[in-house]
Amino acid sequence: MLSVPQDDHERMLEKRLNDVGIRVERGTKLQGFVDHGLSITATLFRESDKSSTTHEASYIAGCDGAHSAVRQGISAIFEGETYKPLFYIADVEVPYNKAGHVRLVGITMPHNDDDDKRESSEHENLITFDDVLPQIMHVMDIKITKVNWFSTYRSHHRVADKFRSNRAFLVGDAAHIHSPVGGQGMNTGIMDSINLAWKLATVLKQTNMTEEAKQQLLDSFESERRSFAMTIVKSTDAGFKTLTSKGFFPHILRNWLIPYLVPLLLKFDFARARIFRGASQLVCNYRGSTLCQSGKGSVQPGDRLPWVEINDVDNFSTLRDVSWQLHIYGDSVTEFEKWAREMKVKVFTFHWHDQYGKVGLVKNAVYLLRPDQYIAGIFEGSSVNGLVEYFTTRGFNLGCDYGGDF
Repeated sequence: MLSVPQDDHERMLEKRLNDVGIRVERGTKLQGFVDHGLSITATLFRESDKSSTTHEASYIAGCDGAHSAVRQGISAIFEGETYKPLFYIADVEVPYNKAGHVRLVGITMPHNDDDDKRESSEHENLITFDDVLPQIMHVMDIKITKVNWFSTYRSHHRVADKFRSNRAFLVGDAAHIHSPVGGQGMNTGIMDSINLAWKLATVLKQTNMTEEAKQQLLDSFESERRSFAMTIVKSTDAGFKTLTSKGFFPHILRNWLIPYLVPLLLKFDFARARIFRGASQLVCNYRGSTLCQSGKGSVQPGDRLPWVEINDVDNFSTLRDVSWQLHIYGDSVTEFEKWAREMKVKVFTFHWHDQYGKVGLVKNAVYLLRPDQYIAGIFEGSSVNGLVEYFTTRGFNLGCDYGGDF
C-alpha cells in the first residue's frame, strides 16, 4: 500500500495548478463574501501589503479548514464535540539503530492523577517535551538527540449541518473534522473536491441546462458527501474512544492485539485487501443518489468502478481523462457505440476475461461512468433507451469538456 504524505500531495497539486496558469496566493485570506443569488462577491485580504480587494465569482468553495470563513458566512452549524485527551506532536532527531531503520508508533498516556491538570485548557500550554519524555521512553526506549519543536493540540469530531448554501460550498476540514484514527482526513477532502469540481464544471459549461437541473446536480454534492462524512466521523470516533479508554479491553487492544495481531493478519492477502479498501476509501459508494440508477448485484450504480489488470493492461488507464465514459466488458454493442459517436462520448471495449466476473462486472454489460470514476448506470441488452433516459430526466447532456485529466 502506497502512502503519500500530505506535503507531497500539496506540491503535486500546486504544480498542476501552475501548469494550467493558476497561482496559489499564500498570505491571503477571505475576509467575507456576499451571495447575490446569481453571483458571489468575495473580499480578500493580503498580508504582504495589508490591502483588501473584491472579486466577482459564480461560486465559492470553502476549502479553508476547521475555522472556515465560508462556513461562518453561510451560518452552518459545526455539530460535534472536542475530545478530552490532549495530543502532542514533536519534531525530534533520533539516531538509526543497527538494522538501519526506526519504528514510530502513536501512544496514549496512561490516566493518572495529573490528567485533570494536563487536560485543562489553562495548563495545556505549559506542558513541555520533558513532561511527556518519560512516557515515550517507557513505550519506545529510543534515544532522542534533539527536539526541534513541540506542540500540543486537541482533536475534534464535527460535521457541518449543511455543505451547501446557494452558491457557497464547504469542502474538506471546513465541512468535517474527525480524530486522526485511520488517517482519513486528506482522502475525504480530496474526494469532496473531485465530487464538487465536475458538477461545478457541468453547470458552468453546459449553458443549455435548466435552472432546476443545475440545482439538482449541485444538491447531489451535499447528499453524496455529507452522508459519507457522517460515516467516517462515526467510525473514527468509535475507534478513537476505544483506543483512549481506560479498562481491561482497551489495554489489551493497545498493548497486545494491535502490536502483535495486526502484523500477523497483514501476512494474509484477504486481510491486506480489506484494510486497503477501507483505508483508501474504495468502499465509499453513492448508491441511492439521484445521479445513480437503482441496481442489484455486487457491483451497482453508485459504486466506484472496480480495478482490473489483465496482461499489464488495466481498465483504469482510460480514466485519466476527466469525462463521462462508456465501458463495455465483453462483446461490443453496436447501438451504444453508435450513440457514443453521435454524442462525442468515449467508449472502451474490454474483451471478456474471467477476472472481470470475479470483481462483480457483468459480461456484455455497458457501464456509464461519471467524471469522478463512479458508476452512474449499468445497461444490459442492445437498446440505448435507458441510457438516453438517464440524461433526459436529469436535464444535462454529455457535450461538456472538463478541461483536463487526473
